[in-house]
Amino acid sequence: MDDTMPTIDAAIALWEQIAAFAWEGNTRHGRGVVLVEERELQEAAATFARGETPTLTPTYFPASGVPRGDDFSGVLNAYDPAREVMLLVKQPDGSETLLALHAAGEERPTPERCFAQRRARGV
Repeated sequence: MDDTMPTIDAAIALWEQIAAFAWEGNTRHGRGVVLVEERELQEAAATFARGETPTLTPTYFPASGVPRGDDFSGVLNAYDPAREVMLLVKQPDGSETLLALHAAGEERPTPERCFAQRRARGV
């Protein structure tokens, strides 16, 4: 089994929250990446799966702050913020996994729509 599948599943489970956060970061700072600790992502997804409100404290890092030549700077300058979210997950061993998550119809609305839905609910 691919070691990143639980991380991908957790990120997809928290799509609305992550996508809304990414959209807000993009509108304020331009394209960029959402950073989150893998442990926190897993815990928040488990909380969400129990029907409880998850606590996730991501950080937004604008692409303009990524040094040229960094492993993922080209990806950050090429993705579509209206349909995609770049998620950088910091692993317990200090390594990082970059995920490109895509909107997918009603199941995963666009980041802008996620932002609007959360705002309408007062979240």
